[in-house]
Amino acid sequence: NNLNKAKSSYEKAISLDPKCADAMFNLGLVYAEQQDLTKAKDMFQKAIAANENYAFAYYALGLAYEKENNIDEAIKNFEKFISLTTEKAYKDSVLTKINILKLKQKKK
Repeated sequence: NNLNKAKSSYEKAISLDPKCADAMFNLGLVYAEQQDLTKAKDMFQKAIAANENYAFAYYALGLAYEKENNIDEAIKNFEKFISLTTEKAYKDSVLTKINILKLKQKKK
């Protein structure tokens, strides 16, 4: 299976370079695809620890929290993503996502 091959490759990359934020991020994506959100979040957090300006790691972490229905953490990470990205289209899209999540929160 391709996900397992990817997982092995990213794990090897991390073993060779324990501060490789890209490998940690991509391993997190593999875990997220396998619905293992605990491991996915852990890898996204490690990618952020290795590179605190890794915008897409914050976005992916926000998505993982959103899937767990942890809206506060999702919003916090999406807001951090917006503060780091320079792409207006990404900012607008994620800002819309944040506003939808805030509306959902109010309905509870």
